[in-house]
Amino acid sequence: MSDLPTSILRLPKLFKYPFISFRDKISNIKFIVQVIFSTRAKIDKLDEISADQYLISRGVSNNSINFMWRFFVLSMLNVPIEQCSASELCHLVKSWIEMEKRQIGFAKVGLGDVYTQKATEYITSRGGIISRNTEIKEIVFNNDEVDHLVIESGGSKTELISDIYVSALNPIQLRELLSEDILKKYFFNHLEAFAGVPYFSVNLWFDGKITHKKFWALLDDSKQAKYFNTDFYDLSNIYETRRGNSYIASNVIYSKAYDNFSDHDIVEKTLQELRIVFPHMKANLLHSHIHRIPYVIYAPYPGMRKHRLSHKTPVKNLYLCGDWINRYTPQSMEAAVQSGYECASIICSL
Repeated sequence: MSDLPTSILRLPKLFKYPFISFRDKISNIKFIVQVIFSTRAKIDKLDEISADQYLISRGVSNNSINFMWRFFVLSMLNVPIEQCSASELCHLVKSWIEMEKRQIGFAKVGLGDVYTQKATEYITSRGGIISRNTEIKEIVFNNDEVDHLVIESGGSKTELISDIYVSALNPIQLRELLSEDILKKYFFNHLEAFAGVPYFSVNLWFDGKITHKKFWALLDDSKQAKYFNTDFYDLSNIYETRRGNSYIASNVIYSKAYDNFSDHDIVEKTLQELRIVFPHMKANLLHSHIHRIPYVIYAPYPGMRKHRLSHKTPVKNLYLCGDWINRYTPQSMEAAVQSGYECASIICSL
């Protein structure tokens, strides 16, 4: 047994999934084994077909696709399975399989409170400066180098000059800062292909306790979306500072179809879905806030992987980082951190 790949030994975990039959679970084995033994380069070649087409071609049953993969693709890759690259799904599954330690943790405070103070102290104690409430208005180039940035703070514009510039912007924000001449160049013209995945982040405050659950999700089982929200959190059961009344946060993933919904419509739909899970809830809504997020990750449509850029650009003093740069870790906070380390390593090796 010790000679077998660790990933093979993890196959039995598939059979613990409760929402499909044993026969449906068996239908996934060919697909999983193929992912295990495929190289990352080989998986890259699947980028032109959709995830559902590839699963069907591997013999995965319709029930497995509808009751398992449809939910995982939407919640993890943030687009419907019919619009998701097969390569992106296979890279995600391979990452899961190869992961040494699998534990899900909930921060007891907001994520910003976990790391920002220490990060700020680290930077400032070494002579670094952090400029808040500062907007980059333009990246000014001179031949093959960035000459300076035009920044605005407190209503006044100034020039920021540096030896090296690192962009951690998403591809759409970066695209908006580049001139047409720069965008036409081969390397940067790939930015035109990117589209963002929009979200609604729904926040609801109640006058009582609804549940002691930390997290739950609603499982769509067909192409026709039945549920509005995908996942829910009761932060009163997670945050140390909110142990009293329920404070529900939920996500409407890939919210394009609901762009014309008012905040009231979104709140009402979310309340309806809370009552599906908790039909006897008695708590009343005190306050709500809807955060409309135009870009969470880039949409991993078929054919998009060829447009990912590298850390190093043709511009001598400009580097890129972010989860959209990382080729083999699915877009996430982990991928963003990994990309930052890789970018810093390239710069430090100069």
